[in-house]
Amino acid sequence: MPVPEKMLPPPPLPIELPDVRAALIRRHWLGVQRFSFQHGYHSTLTTMTGWQCARWADDVSGVQSLTFTPVHAGALASTVGKLVRAMGCQSGEVVADLSMAVDGAVSARLLRDGWRPMGRMFSAHMLPTDGAWRSRLKPLPEGVIVREVTDAKTMADFTAVQELAYRESYGTPEGATSKFYADPHSLIGQDVVGLVLYVVLGAGVERPARSACLIRAEGLVSIANDAAIPEVRGQHLSEVLLNSLLFTAKHQYGCDEVVYVTTPEARSIAARLGVQVVDRYRWMVPSAVAVEG
Repeated sequence: MPVPEKMLPPPPLPIELPDVRAALIRRHWLGVQRFSFQHGYHSTLTTMTGWQCARWADDVSGVQSLTFTPVHAGALASTVGKLVRAMGCQSGEVVADLSMAVDGAVSARLLRDGWRPMGRMFSAHMLPTDGAWRSRLKPLPEGVIVREVTDAKTMADFTAVQELAYRESYGTPEGATSKFYADPHSLIGQDVVGLVLYVVLGAGVERPARSACLIRAEGLVSIANDAAIPEVRGQHLSEVLLNSLLFTAKHQYGCDEVVYVTTPEARSIAARLGVQVVDRYRWMVPSAVAVEG
């Protein structure tokens, strides 16, 4: 058999890599979770092979919540199952937070182990911080003030909004959400900036209506814990606070983009602003068989 003068190169391997931005956001989000849970006195953070587990518990009601986030593609469902059984978790107390772009292999393992996806999905976006893009947002209207959290008063106002919003939306026990902000460093520090939006009701009378914060972790900055009291929902004040957050991110951290994750209820905001979806996150929960072992 004659040997060809020149060997042809082999065909390229069909390697598919996820969006680099999605992978960076996943790593960043793990850092945001570590920052948030290290300050709440009723919250703990556990690492195990392939997973990071954030546990929240309320001492009064006995309610607990465990959120498992894969650290890499080799995370095994059996590792989570052992901890779920050891903690005696009940139905509704455990979720796995999974990236649709990055965690496909982990999702498949959980499905085979009896986990099931929940219907709600969260969208991850990258928002520009430049003035031209911010000009499309609603400007600060008359009768509205935005202040940075710098002292006990603004911390209490930030927390009051979070407490009311989470109790209204998710049914968290009274006083539980505020425990995440018991430590001043949860909102005041080099890697976090908290902002509160106030509605002026009269001379010297202001009501905290929205609050959110910027958290810097793993080289990126996120808008986190964006919440509003029920009375101001639908007034597009989210754009006003968002404008202030982007301005602060640009001038305090020097970043050109920030990570912004929207819930299904807030997806219309992203659609109205025309921002691209970089990734989607879906929760999966163990079946009754998986929890009971």
